Amino acid sequence: MACPSVTVYERMVAEIARAQFQDLDKSVEYIGWLSELNLIYLLLKEGYKPEGAGNEVIKTVKYEDFKTVKDPNNPQNVKRHLVKAQEHIKAQLWTMALQELRAALQIDPKNSLCHALLGKVYVHQNVLGMAKASFQQALKYNPQEPIALEGMKELGKLEKQRSAGKQKSDQGGFFGWLGNKK
Repeated sequence: MACPSVTVYERMVAEIARAQFQDLDKSVEYIGWLSELNLIYLLLKEGYKPEGAGNEVIKTVKYEDFKTVKDPNNPQNVKRHLVKAQEHIKAQLWTMALQELRAALQIDPKNSLCHALLGKVYVHQNVLGMAKASFQQALKYNPQEPIALEGMKELGKLEKQRSAGKQKSDQGGFFGWLGNKK
């Protein structure tokens, strides 16, 4: 998305296609990546301009990026997903970060850092209920998780702002006196 070009698209498709048949258990995941690439390609071809296009630095995709360790429950896989998710969060690529975090949770559902980062992503996607649930889950597994603690404070502020905004809108605004029956 950040670097729309046919050559980048073709190179990424070739790399994923090469890796796709190395681990047949992961072939569905690779097919999903190919589908996403195709969707992005079609959107860009139709003239879609992503926000901040050109601001991100594109990492060259290599075959090694798609290799997986034989044991899917290996903690290194969780770490790899978390590192990628944090990179996506820095680049504000919320959907991609969400995918990485969900993949990490499938391997280690009790990872407090993963739940905390998931909450952070949900806050930025303005899905506050899910964010709160994720932060609570993170604190359940690690009551001292700093990202979750910070996220809960931020959620408290956002909820206060929303309730203040709702009270103000309930007052009726400029023509609110028309509806008052006192």
